Amino acid sequence: MIFQAPELDYYEQFLPSKLNFSVTLSREEAAVVLKAYDHGISSLKPEEVPLLDKVLAELKHGIHP
Repeated sequence: MIFQAPELDYYEQFLPSKLNFSVTLSREEAAVVLKAYDHGISSLKPEEVPLLDKVLAELKHGIHP
């Protein structure tokens, strides 16, 4: 990594205290979220990581289009 990632408070300053939105996930995307939650992100197979990345992109778009 060339630049160090900022602390969370850097991002929090731009956000309201609460957010409410929804995302639509495929069955496969929902499954990878459950697996990552239950066993940690490091448990994902290389081919599963892009699924989690897609979910994160959906969430990011809901938070900050």
